[in-house]
Amino acid sequence: MPLLNVFIGLLKSAVFGLLIALIACHFGFRIKPNTESLGNETTNSVVASITIVIMVDAVFAFCSWHRHADMNNDAIRIEHVWTRFGEKVVHADINLTLAQGEILGLVGASGCGKTTLLREIIGLTDPSEAKSL
Repeated sequence: MPLLNVFIGLLKSAVFGLLIALIACHFGFRIKPNTESLGNETTNSVVASITIVIMVDAVFAFCSWHRHADMNNDAIRIEHVWTRFGEKVVHADINLTLAQGEILGLVGASGCGKTTLLREIIGLTDPSEAKSL
């Protein structure tokens, strides 16, 4: 999957570059031989390019979301995770399931273990105890 993301990024870059070049040429051919026309068409070209890039990026995002929505597997599953630092229990019996494309938000006071939990989720830190699946 990460290699697919690289190819999608390269494809998007090529598509955006082609679109910007075509839009710039379109507006460039409309320039009359004076500086006011040059300024106006340059501004129009930039505005049109930004608008088109945003719209095409939305299409890419929708296609990516649609592709991920077809997957019914869990992207992340954590069951019965305990985290201790010495005698202090930071997390007790954490259970978490996130599907592909879901977003997780962690809210809490300073020192409650948000960063520790995120490090465990992405695999940078091993939990103190975990029940294997």
